[in-house]
Amino acid sequence: MNYTITNEKLSITIDSYGSQLLSIKTNDGHEYMWQRDEKYWKESAPVIFPFVARLVDKTYYIDGKKYVMDNHGFARNQEYEVEKISDNEIIFSINENEETLKAYPRKFQFSLIYKLVDNKLYITYKVVNNDDKMMYFGLGGHPGFNVPLKEGLTFEDYYIEYETCDTQKVIFTDTCFVDKIVPYKLDNKRIYLKHNIFDDDAIVLKGGHKATLKTDKDNRLVTINYPNMDYFGIWHRVKSDAPYVCLEPWLSLPAKKEGETVFESEEGLIHLKPNDVYENTYSIEIE
Repeated sequence: MNYTITNEKLSITIDSYGSQLLSIKTNDGHEYMWQRDEKYWKESAPVIFPFVARLVDKTYYIDGKKYVMDNHGFARNQEYEVEKISDNEIIFSINENEETLKAYPRKFQFSLIYKLVDNKLYITYKVVNNDDKMMYFGLGGHPGFNVPLKEGLTFEDYYIEYETCDTQKVIFTDTCFVDKIVPYKLDNKRIYLKHNIFDDDAIVLKGGHKATLKTDKDNRLVTINYPNMDYFGIWHRVKSDAPYVCLEPWLSLPAKKEGETVFESEEGLIHLKPNDVYENTYSIEIE
């Protein structure tokens, strides 16, 4: 079921299946989010939990046992309950169930809190460990935005303005597993959009906490602030002319190609003790 909340600047719509953001509109009715076209990508903003992107053979180990988990985890494929809804805030939650326990042997509550403040949407991930064992997890966002944002402009008119020139770039293998992280200097803090820069899949950076989708030919822009996440992915479907770009704040990285993925020792995962609560917030600013 779809739910909509509004304030004086923005209107957003979220699908309770996957707690997936479907729409961000300004008060003049202008749509900023990618509107799902199977030709290019049938989703709009899948929620990532409890692992970011790929596991080798979709498998990992926890408690000494082997488990199978799909790309980006299972949270995007669950029906969420609405815990709270008001004019400018809505909270979606899931708990462990028979399906999740097959992939991830922990009892938990996972919530998404969407809150509108002026021209910003704040998205908060909340994890409650209801198990008697330590939880290990990653998480992140995957929102897609229309490019161009104005009729008459082109994809190549836009660029991503990053927070700093001096970043690091994650180098992936040809099967999209992590190989290494290397120094990477941006051109005037910018990544200029061209379809072919995604021919080898996502561009993932480390070193900043803010990025803006913009053009010098129009005032409309999208800014992602992710103060407590270390990685930022930029993506659209590989080897295509897809008219969107995903701006993805990540807490952790995909698996490495070599060796087994063991959650207890996997770099970047949160370790959450029984009965503890973890929260992380990023924002989408619309102009």
